Amino acid sequence: MDVEFLRYQFEDGYYGVITKNGFKIGVRHIQMMYMLASAISIGFIRGSMGVAVLAVIDPTRRDDTYIKIHNWDGKIQGSVLSSFFFGYALMVLPSELFLRRFGGKLQTTVILLINGVLCVAMPTIINKGGWVAACNAMLFMGMTHACFHTVNRSLFEQWMPPNERKIFSCLIYGGVQIGIIIALPISGLLSSAPLGWELVYYSLAMLALSMAIISGTLTASSPGDHQAVGDAEKEFIKNTLINYKKKEIKRPWRQILKSLRFWAVASAHASSNAIFVFFIIHTPSYLMTYGMSLENSAWYSMFTFIAMAVTYTVMSPFIDWIYTIRYIHYVFSASFFRKLINGL
Repeated sequence: MDVEFLRYQFEDGYYGVITKNGFKIGVRHIQMMYMLASAISIGFIRGSMGVAVLAVIDPTRRDDTYIKIHNWDGKIQGSVLSSFFFGYALMVLPSELFLRRFGGKLQTTVILLINGVLCVAMPTIINKGGWVAACNAMLFMGMTHACFHTVNRSLFEQWMPPNERKIFSCLIYGGVQIGIIIALPISGLLSSAPLGWELVYYSLAMLALSMAIISGTLTASSPGDHQAVGDAEKEFIKNTLINYKKKEIKRPWRQILKSLRFWAVASAHASSNAIFVFFIIHTPSYLMTYGMSLENSAWYSMFTFIAMAVTYTVMSPFIDWIYTIRYIHYVFSASFFRKLINGL
């Protein structure tokens, strides 16, 4: 799409009279598509990790002359994969505290670039450095994935007016889920190629590096930094952000840490993430114990995450609809629905 054409469209009022309530399509929506593509790429890398490690030890290719198959037992596999999620958990809080105020285009590009470089180097790391070197690489990769969500949210807040955030937040934050769903069957298919697990990592590297180039050249940290954004759209975004600007609230950490409700929510969230990690890592290997090939087991593992994505998408509007029923809040409280959803 032509950048200059878009710029003059908005400046000349091509879409009609631009007002605070009437301004619809803009360059910010193209920015959202780039953010969605970045989120899908990150999800694709994350979803391919389990299949790639299983392909490294694929017993059906022990005598293969194209690639080196390693003899890793279950503990080593678990160590390699858990290193990624340990790195992720390690950086969640620091990234929220420090990166959010500095998040932008540069940080997104660097995150994608680091993932691309690590993926292209992963075959050499595994073949030359063994599983210990692979653990270190996966740890670092997991740390970058934790930073991605914070940086992406910072970009989102810079670009989207508050009245449009609800619609696009579901789309962008669901991009990682979409990437995981796509990654499982594709990585399983790639692992059956002559280059096997090495081709999986090279494909991930190509994806991440391509998105890093796109992020570095076609996106911006804010509307003011983007050449394609016309004055009318800049003014529209600026006015809405001024009117809906949030106040900085000091966090009462001592009271938070003493709250039983906080620890209940934290436990539920930790359990949810543990189940997610279990499915993404162990489902393909579990299905392989029944004689399935790696390609087929990766394909069937996809349906777990399709169900998860559908549940995430449907549950929020469903609860909103429930509360539109008259007097329903007298029968079922928000606490009841929160406990019910966490239980499910």
